[in-house]
Amino acid sequence: MNIHPFSHKILNLYSRFFIYFQAILTYGSVRSAARHLRITPSALTRQIQNFELNIGVPLFERHAHGMVLTQAGDILSSHIMVVMEDLKRIENRILALHKIKDEKINIMVIESAANEIMPYVINKITTTYPTIRLQVNTGSSKEIFEALHAGYLDIGVALNLGEPQNLKNIISQPVKMDAIVHTKHALAGKKNITLSECVSYPLIMPSSSLSLYKTIYPLLKNLQENLNIRMESNSIDLMIKMAAAGMGLAFCSRLTTISTQEKEDFIRIPIQNKETRTLLGVYIVKDKQQTYSVNIILQIIQNYLNHNFKSI
Repeated sequence: MNIHPFSHKILNLYSRFFIYFQAILTYGSVRSAARHLRITPSALTRQIQNFELNIGVPLFERHAHGMVLTQAGDILSSHIMVVMEDLKRIENRILALHKIKDEKINIMVIESAANEIMPYVINKITTTYPTIRLQVNTGSSKEIFEALHAGYLDIGVALNLGEPQNLKNIISQPVKMDAIVHTKHALAGKKNITLSECVSYPLIMPSSSLSLYKTIYPLLKNLQENLNIRMESNSIDLMIKMAAAGMGLAFCSRLTTISTQEKEDFIRIPIQNKETRTLLGVYIVKDKQQTYSVNIILQIIQNYLNHNFKSI
């Protein structure tokens, strides 16, 4: 990598100067900073002047009452604050590595989250934190709720649990809903649709054990009493496959349809109705002391959602 001459000069002086510059900012004068560093004021002054000579601009204005930052000095000061914060984060991560024990973390997730989020989490954990062992199972939001309350889980990832008693909602991510139809379906050419358009066609519905059912079924029933339901299932993948086979119109959260490879004959159409939006929640037991391993996994999930679901 080629380094610009200006950058090269700074790199040669940076490590020692960093300490000296920060000391002057902290103690307000060369004399006080030198006393803290246990060097002479003249030695400290030479270091500052040498750095200023190399970058071609002054960093301080010298006054009788102390040192005042110039505009260039203020820029450097802001940079140092960022570097200090980064160093602290790095230090905490390294310290955490020593505190992570060989332990097993039990996680239960809804099917869509298992397909979308967990491959990333598992890969991150196995490559970066090999002492953490994961037990990952899928289940309905109800099953996740019950397993957390029973103390079987360290982390639960579910839809629409809200703020249950004794559980803490660490992460809450809004997720939109799509309609899944065959490429030759009458609605296939639309960029978005409403639920009132959907009820005119045969439907593939989630079974009552899925949280998706609680979101979509009452809304559809309010629009049309007698729904043309061709099939019900507790499998998201099966519902998508049946829609792809032309059996009817299915519903899936965007969390599911993002991960689905559209190699089959179906398309997804965003649903406009705001009330169809769901909340993906990541939960832990409220009063349970969390280990470093659990906190690391929660952070990895949060990072993934921040990066992949900003616009959802």
